[in-house]
Amino acid sequence: MNRQTNPVEFAELSKLIRKKIREDHEKFRTERLLKTIEERQSLKKRQRELRQQTVMMSALKVEDGTSLTKRFDMERRIQEYYTSMFASKSVVPLVDDNRAEEEMPQILISEVRTAVQSRQSTWYRWYHERSTKIWWIRIVENNRQTIQRMLKD
Repeated sequence: MNRQTNPVEFAELSKLIRKKIREDHEKFRTERLLKTIEERQSLKKRQRELRQQTVMMSALKVEDGTSLTKRFDMERRIQEYYTSMFASKSVVPLVDDNRAEEEMPQILISEVRTAVQSRQSTWYRWYHERSTKIWWIRIVENNRQTIQRMLKD
């Protein structure tokens, strides 16, 4: 059947084929799982075997006809391929910026300090206050006997 001569019929046939493949796959899975249950084998292992996974590329053929089998070499060759494919082959001139330069205004240290302090988040302030309180509590707990003696005197 030709896709161009009758596209509607081709689409319907493709849907039917995909549906039959799904049904066949489900039937295969259920048969294997039932067989596993009947033979009292591990369901986890069987489901792991039946899980659809993507297949890793085991080799890559390069232009000169040789095969690369090491993952590092394949990744490097693929990176080179895409880099050369998407590299710009035309020279684009840079546009000169002829605008007049503006003078930078003088910034005082006090202005920077004020801006930074005003932009501190509420969380930072809360955390700082909390950590200071915890620090005092630890000092009191570690020196409880000394403080009690001082208060008695």
